[in-house]
Amino acid sequence: MPNLINNRDQNEDKKEDEDKEKRDAPDPDEEEREKEDEKEDDEEDKKEKEDKERSVELVFSTGAGVVRQDENGKEYLEVLSLEPGAVDFSRLNSGKAPLLNSHARDGLSNILGVVSQAWIDPSTNHGVAKVRFSRRPDVDPIFQDVKDKIIVSTSVGYSVNAYEDATQPGDEIPVRLITSWTPHEISLVGVPADPHSAVRKKQRIEMRVMQKNTNDVIASERTRGLEIRKAALALGVGGTFVEKLIKDGDSVDEARGKLIDEMIRVKPKHDIIGHHSFQSGSMDEVETRKRGIESAILHKMAPQTYKLDDLGKRYMASRLVDYAQMSMRGYGGMSDREFYNAPMDTFMRAFNGGTSDFPAILANVLNKELRRGFESAPATWQAFCRKTNVNNLKPIQRPQLGEAPLMEKVNEHGEYRRGGISETNQTYSLDEYGKIMSLPLRVLLDDDMNSFSRIPTLMGSAASDFMSETFYNLLGNNPNLRNGDKYTPLFDSNTHYNVADSGAEISVDSLSQARTAFRQQKGQAGRVLNLQPKWLLLPSALETKAEQFLSQNLLVGQIANATSPQGISLSSYNPFANKLTPIVEPRLDQFSKTAWYVVGDMDRIDICEVAYLNGMESPIIISRDGFSSSGVEWRINHFFGFGFLEYRSWFMFKKMKGEK
Repeated sequence: MPNLINNRDQNEDKKEDEDKEKRDAPDPDEEEREKEDEKEDDEEDKKEKEDKERSVELVFSTGAGVVRQDENGKEYLEVLSLEPGAVDFSRLNSGKAPLLNSHARDGLSNILGVVSQAWIDPSTNHGVAKVRFSRRPDVDPIFQDVKDKIIVSTSVGYSVNAYEDATQPGDEIPVRLITSWTPHEISLVGVPADPHSAVRKKQRIEMRVMQKNTNDVIASERTRGLEIRKAALALGVGGTFVEKLIKDGDSVDEARGKLIDEMIRVKPKHDIIGHHSFQSGSMDEVETRKRGIESAILHKMAPQTYKLDDLGKRYMASRLVDYAQMSMRGYGGMSDREFYNAPMDTFMRAFNGGTSDFPAILANVLNKELRRGFESAPATWQAFCRKTNVNNLKPIQRPQLGEAPLMEKVNEHGEYRRGGISETNQTYSLDEYGKIMSLPLRVLLDDDMNSFSRIPTLMGSAASDFMSETFYNLLGNNPNLRNGDKYTPLFDSNTHYNVADSGAEISVDSLSQARTAFRQQKGQAGRVLNLQPKWLLLPSALETKAEQFLSQNLLVGQIANATSPQGISLSSYNPFANKLTPIVEPRLDQFSKTAWYVVGDMDRIDICEVAYLNGMESPIIISRDGFSSSGVEWRINHFFGFGFLEYRSWFMFKKMKGEK
């Protein structure tokens, strides 16, 4: 009997243990739910963090083929390789590559943000980047549209380093496989060249891999182009507008809508092709015609820059020779028969007749393109050179102001003492520069708007380059500054204390020497000015070294030599990281590839000055030399002068010993 009782007790104990084990065992469904909750929490935390940082992940390339044209106008298919080592991410991962609005580089307002990081996603083999949006108010609507999935398309600006011919038998056009390329910027666009480049859904959209082979892509592109051209022919729209629709990747339906809009926009209210019905009338009519022709020419030359206004729409279908005839019609000029029989005579009389508006119209147009080219060229001296205007060509006297007097304690009688500001005059002059710009007869007769636009744009860019050469030739030859009754070179170690005794690498020691010299500079009254350097001006030969040094918070070489257990000492930290802004000027290389300058802040102290005549900052066309069988020539003038005002705002390191 005891044995039975013991067995029953043992069975009951065993059952209780089994029940307890079941109760204590984790529920698989519950575990799965907890994991999903944790995952959702992590995603929400990540999304909240990304929204706070205004960061988004996007696909900038899937390697999809894009039909392009070579320098001879022949089509080829360009395919970007995304294989390991094919993409140079140095620019995108530098923290300086911009996120742009539709690849627009003209103006800071088109910078929407910065690329934080870029990589190849191994799961999709796509080019992926994380970008951070600016907090400027004008960027907020675009950032919101990206979050709301309104703006979803991206594009990449890049340079080709190497490619190989990947054309296979049966391919309709050549195929270039880009085996090495460097992305420079990423843009948000309306229609991407790569149809699968997009902002990732929830910052991580899964992109479909493009499965079309080369012939499929070519056939699809040719069909799309053929359909767009057929629609354009039916609507009477042609020229570069149609080719731009094809190049920009518009679908056939999108292109039809834009073609209809273009047809309505350019359709003249009156017949302006062939015979013209302009009559001699009031000056208001003449002025309206001039403004309309000018608007039409500008829009033809650079549609992305000059918007077409209502006055210009009726003149879009005309040629340059048509404009020449119109400009004389209001003054009783040539008949239609004379016009069509002798286009050369039309230009001759329009330029040389004396009653034509055509020269004035072209002068206005060319001046605007001249200014656009001038302003587009880089001019590094503008960062530290103040602008001023004068109304004559007399020598310019600029007072070099000393420091303002210190305040003094007012005595018990309430007496205030007068104080003055000492000054020394620096002198420089304004000079006249000029060049003749020629428009060949072929450009006018062929209505070659591309050349018509490029010639003044190139002249303007060259004028800006000449200003830069003038400035840096002065700096490189160490100009003289007035010091009382004497003249002393700008960089002088004995009196100005703004030049090192010898050359030096860009380092903590050399920059410390320059900063100390800035701090200890004294004004004309003998008081310490406590200035700070702002710019690092250097030749292109030192660009990489400067960027490496100024971007390092920790100096790698000193970390390796540090003796502390952590391998880091106080001397390992770079006190100048992100403190100075480098300005690279290749025109300095002709004087020395190792000499460099530290420059102050012009808001704190004068540095140099550029003077213009009557506010004319860019060159202008001031006279016309007439029309001949070879074309027409215009005389371009520019008045400017540079003056160095202060030595205390400069510090120079001479060229290194051994440099020729």
